[in-house]
Amino acid sequence: MDMIDCDEYRDDIYRIWRSKEKNRAIYKGRSIHLNVREREIEDMACVTSDLKISADVLHLAIYLFDYFTDKNEDEEESTYDLCALTSIAIAAKLEERDPSILKFSDLTNFTNFYHLMNEFNEMEQRMIRFFGWNLLMPTLLTFLRFFETYALVESEICDNSYAIKKLDDYNTLKMKISQTIQDYSNIVIKDHRFNEFVPSCLAAACIANTRRIYSLNPIWPSHLENLTGYTYEDLQACLLFIEQL
Repeated sequence: MDMIDCDEYRDDIYRIWRSKEKNRAIYKGRSIHLNVREREIEDMACVTSDLKISADVLHLAIYLFDYFTDKNEDEEESTYDLCALTSIAIAAKLEERDPSILKFSDLTNFTNFYHLMNEFNEMEQRMIRFFGWNLLMPTLLTFLRFFETYALVESEICDNSYAIKKLDDYNTLKMKISQTIQDYSNIVIKDHRFNEFVPSCLAAACIANTRRIYSLNPIWPSHLENLTGYTYEDLQACLLFIEQL
């Protein structure tokens, strides 16, 4: 889910995203296969990497996978794998500009042909019915990309000269911040407990903790509070989880 490159619509788009994420179901972590979830997420990441599919697809696929398996907690583990791959296929259709980029025939290879085409089709229909066609949701990555541009702005240079000097210059620090934010986008998705937080709050907390890591002052300036709609106090519960990573 991309951000339109136009400041004129920035606030409107953000409000739409925030409104949409409020419609997410409550995640309860009920799947009997949570002990293998991290492995499943790593496998999903490998599949999207092998197929050269965008990170947006992976993040949306993980959302679909987590919420479907949470409400269908008694699925057999073999079906768990099928659901993960089907989630990728659905997400690719929604996120990628070329809808033919991924077919179920591309995915059967990843199951050593254990799952057949008709099983993928049946799982896709089950998931579509479950979500009621409300499949496209803003994810952690959606909000991280939106916030990242404002994680450090030029007006902060004077107040953060020490942090900037440690890394030679402003642009180097910006690059380091971007890399850390990207690292968070890859790490956080592996822990299902972060589904307790809406993606915008989780993304804001990742930005705040990144600023803390690089000793930026203040950790949560007014421009980020105004942009995100979150105060630093709003982020505390999420920050406690992040700091344990």
